[in-house]
Amino acid sequence: MSTVYNDHQQLVERNNTLVARLESLSGESPYSISLNNPQFGNIINATAAFTAISNPNVGLSPAKHACRIKITAPKENQEIATVISYIAQSTGCAVLPQRDPDIDPTVTTEAQLGSLTGCILIHMDKNFPEGGFLPELGNVFSIKRTTAIPQTLAKNIVWIQIGGGSVWRK
Repeated sequence: MSTVYNDHQQLVERNNTLVARLESLSGESPYSISLNNPQFGNIINATAAFTAISNPNVGLSPAKHACRIKITAPKENQEIATVISYIAQSTGCAVLPQRDPDIDPTVTTEAQLGSLTGCILIHMDKNFPEGGFLPELGNVFSIKRTTAIPQTLAKNIVWIQIGGGSVWRK
Protein backbone atom coordinates (compact mmCIF):
# COMPACT_ATOMS: atom_id res chain seq x y z
CA MET A 1 0.00 0.00 0.00
CA SER A 2 2.84 2.42 0.75
CA THR A 3 4.24 1.84 -2.78
CA VAL A 4 1.01 3.07 -4.36
CA TYR A 5 0.98 6.07 -2.05
CA ASN A 6 4.64 6.89 -2.83
CA ASP A 7 3.99 6.58 -6.58
CA HIS A 8 1.00 8.88 -6.21
CA GLN A 9 3.07 11.45 -4.27
CA GLN A 10 5.79 11.38 -6.95
CA LEU A 11 3.21 11.91 -9.69
CA VAL A 12 1.63 14.81 -7.79
CA GLU A 13 5.05 16.41 -7.32
CA ARG A 14 5.96 15.93 -11.01
CA ASN A 15 2.60 17.35 -12.06
CA ASN A 16 3.12 20.43 -9.87
CA THR A 17 6.58 20.92 -11.38
CA LEU A 18 5.19 20.70 -14.92
CA VAL A 19 2.36 23.11 -14.13
CA ALA A 20 4.82 25.64 -12.68
CA ARG A 21 7.07 25.31 -15.74
CA LEU A 22 4.13 25.75 -18.10
CA GLU A 23 3.03 28.88 -16.24
CA SER A 24 6.54 30.35 -16.47
CA LEU A 25 6.67 29.66 -20.23
CA SER A 26 3.25 31.15 -20.83
CA GLY A 27 4.22 34.36 -19.06
CA GLU A 28 5.09 35.77 -22.51
CA SER A 29 2.31 37.94 -23.82
CA PRO A 30 0.36 36.42 -26.72
CA TYR A 31 0.47 39.90 -28.27
CA SER A 32 4.25 40.15 -28.32
CA ILE A 33 6.29 39.32 -31.38
CA SER A 34 9.93 38.53 -31.68
CA LEU A 35 12.34 38.26 -34.57
CA ASN A 36 12.57 34.53 -33.86
CA ASN A 37 8.85 34.01 -34.35
CA PRO A 38 8.07 32.61 -37.84
CA GLN A 39 4.93 34.76 -37.96
CA PHE A 40 7.13 37.86 -37.99
CA GLY A 41 8.92 36.64 -41.12
CA ASN A 42 5.61 35.78 -42.76
CA ILE A 43 4.27 39.29 -42.14
CA ILE A 44 7.45 40.88 -43.53
CA ASN A 45 7.48 38.68 -46.64
CA ALA A 46 3.78 39.17 -47.37
CA THR A 47 4.09 42.92 -46.92
CA ALA A 48 7.13 42.99 -49.23
CA ALA A 49 5.20 40.98 -51.83
CA PHE A 50 2.34 43.45 -52.02
CA THR A 51 4.68 46.43 -51.80
CA ALA A 52 6.40 45.08 -54.92
CA ILE A 53 3.21 45.44 -56.96
CA SER A 54 1.71 48.46 -55.22
CA ASN A 55 4.76 50.64 -55.79
CA PRO A 56 4.42 52.74 -58.95
CA ASN A 57 8.15 52.36 -59.55
CA VAL A 58 7.69 48.79 -60.81
CA GLY A 59 7.06 50.03 -64.33
CA LEU A 60 3.67 51.66 -64.43
CA SER A 61 3.16 55.39 -64.37
CA PRO A 62 1.27 56.59 -61.28
CA ALA A 63 -1.73 57.45 -63.44
CA LYS A 64 -1.91 53.94 -64.89
CA HIS A 65 -0.78 52.11 -61.78
CA ALA A 66 -3.58 50.00 -60.52
CA CYS A 67 -2.66 47.33 -58.02
CA ARG A 68 -6.04 45.68 -57.91
CA ILE A 69 -6.41 42.42 -56.05
CA LYS A 70 -9.22 39.89 -56.10
CA ILE A 71 -9.13 37.23 -53.40
CA THR A 72 -11.26 34.10 -53.26
CA ALA A 73 -11.08 31.26 -50.77
CA PRO A 74 -13.14 28.33 -49.53
CA LYS A 75 -14.79 28.82 -46.15
CA GLU A 76 -12.01 26.95 -44.37
CA ASN A 77 -9.45 29.54 -45.53
CA GLN A 78 -11.51 32.73 -45.24
CA GLU A 79 -9.34 33.92 -42.37
CA ILE A 80 -6.22 33.68 -44.56
CA ALA A 81 -8.06 35.62 -47.28
CA THR A 82 -8.92 38.34 -44.78
CA VAL A 83 -5.34 38.63 -43.51
CA ILE A 84 -3.98 38.80 -47.07
CA SER A 85 -6.58 41.46 -47.84
CA TYR A 86 -5.49 43.60 -44.88
CA ILE A 87 -1.82 43.31 -45.80
CA ALA A 88 -2.51 44.16 -49.47
CA GLN A 89 -4.60 47.18 -48.48
CA SER A 90 -1.93 48.40 -46.06
CA THR A 91 0.55 48.62 -48.94
CA GLY A 92 -1.79 50.62 -51.14
CA CYS A 93 -3.39 47.88 -53.22
CA ALA A 94 -7.09 48.13 -53.97
CA VAL A 95 -8.74 44.90 -52.89
CA LEU A 96 -12.04 44.08 -54.52
CA PRO A 97 -14.75 43.49 -51.90
CA GLN A 98 -15.12 39.89 -50.84
CA ARG A 99 -18.61 38.58 -51.32
CA ASP A 100 -20.28 36.51 -48.62
CA PRO A 101 -20.70 32.85 -49.65
CA ASP A 102 -23.73 32.56 -47.38
CA ILE A 103 -25.51 35.25 -49.41
CA ASP A 104 -24.09 34.56 -52.88
CA PRO A 105 -23.61 30.82 -53.62
CA THR A 106 -21.58 31.60 -56.77
CA VAL A 107 -18.75 32.71 -54.48
CA THR A 108 -18.06 29.12 -53.40
CA THR A 109 -18.17 27.87 -56.97
CA GLU A 110 -15.75 30.56 -58.13
CA ALA A 111 -13.38 29.92 -55.22
CA GLN A 112 -13.25 26.19 -55.91
CA LEU A 113 -13.35 26.01 -59.72
CA GLY A 114 -9.78 25.33 -60.86
CA SER A 115 -8.31 25.83 -57.38
CA LEU A 116 -5.49 23.65 -56.11
CA THR A 117 -5.62 21.97 -52.72
CA GLY A 118 -2.78 23.06 -50.46
CA CYS A 119 -1.82 25.92 -52.75
CA ILE A 120 -2.61 29.49 -53.73
CA LEU A 121 -3.08 29.99 -57.45
CA ILE A 122 -2.02 33.45 -58.61
CA HIS A 123 -3.84 34.52 -61.77
CA MET A 124 -1.67 37.27 -63.24
CA ASP A 125 -1.36 38.60 -66.77
CA LYS A 126 1.97 37.62 -68.36
CA ASN A 127 2.81 41.32 -68.86
CA PHE A 128 1.94 42.37 -65.32
CA PRO A 129 5.06 43.90 -63.71
CA GLU A 130 5.28 41.63 -60.68
CA GLY A 131 8.53 43.16 -59.35
CA GLY A 132 9.28 40.33 -56.90
CA PHE A 133 5.69 39.71 -55.81
CA LEU A 134 5.77 35.98 -56.56
CA PRO A 135 9.05 35.08 -54.80
CA GLU A 136 8.12 37.11 -51.72
CA LEU A 137 4.64 35.57 -51.45
CA GLY A 138 6.20 32.17 -52.16
CA ASN A 139 8.27 32.60 -48.99
CA VAL A 140 5.02 32.47 -47.03
CA PHE A 141 2.63 30.30 -49.02
CA SER A 142 2.77 27.42 -51.45
CA ILE A 143 1.96 29.23 -54.70
CA LYS A 144 1.61 28.56 -58.39
CA ARG A 145 1.16 31.15 -61.12
CA THR A 146 -1.07 31.04 -64.13
CA THR A 147 -1.34 33.61 -66.89
CA ALA A 148 -4.79 32.31 -67.79
CA ILE A 149 -6.98 35.20 -66.71
CA PRO A 150 -10.75 34.75 -66.90
CA GLN A 151 -12.21 37.02 -69.55
CA THR A 152 -14.44 38.61 -66.91
CA LEU A 153 -11.36 40.08 -65.17
CA ALA A 154 -9.35 43.07 -66.33
CA LYS A 155 -5.70 42.36 -67.12
CA ASN A 156 -4.52 44.64 -64.31
CA ILE A 157 -6.23 42.55 -61.62
CA VAL A 158 -4.25 39.94 -59.73
CA TRP A 159 -6.56 37.14 -58.65
CA ILE A 160 -5.38 35.29 -55.56
CA GLN A 161 -7.30 32.03 -55.54
CA ILE A 162 -6.72 30.30 -52.23
CA GLY A 163 -7.26 26.55 -52.37
CA GLY A 164 -8.48 24.24 -49.66
CA GLY A 165 -6.29 22.70 -46.98
CA SER A 166 -3.11 24.22 -45.60
CA VAL A 167 -1.63 26.67 -48.10
CA TRP A 168 1.33 27.62 -45.90
CA ARG A 169 4.77 26.95 -47.31
CA LYS A 170 6.23 23.83 -45.82
